Amino acid sequence: MLQFNEIGSNFFSTLGISLLAGRDFVNRDADAGTCILSQVAAGKLFPHSPALGSVVREYLFSLDAGKVMPKDCQVIGIVSDVKLQDLRIESQPTVYRPIAVDMANPGLMNLVIYAPSFSDAKNAYL
Repeated sequence: MLQFNEIGSNFFSTLGISLLAGRDFVNRDADAGTCILSQVAAGKLFPHSPALGSVVREYLFSLDAGKVMPKDCQVIGIVSDVKLQDLRIESQPTVYRPIAVDMANPGLMNLVIYAPSFSDAKNAYL
């Protein structure tokens, strides 16, 4: 089973997740139809061929069409495995997709906000 995670550009660098191959999202139309795989997902989906440049197909039920519709994405990057939800279980195979403005239901969103420490702020004013 795969986890799917919609993310914005700089997600990996913000959380310290290493980009092992390819590139990150840049949040522009060029990223439509692309995805980035975790290392374990790349090995699971493409055990005998390179994942970078390959296509991942997801099947989603469309309420509008009333049937299952395929959604493809081309793999543009591979990132290191991380534990995103539970530290007690192994890293799950994850497909990262670029977050889109027109997403019908973006679901839960997490924000990372950086605030300088007191010593950083103090030094900035000296």
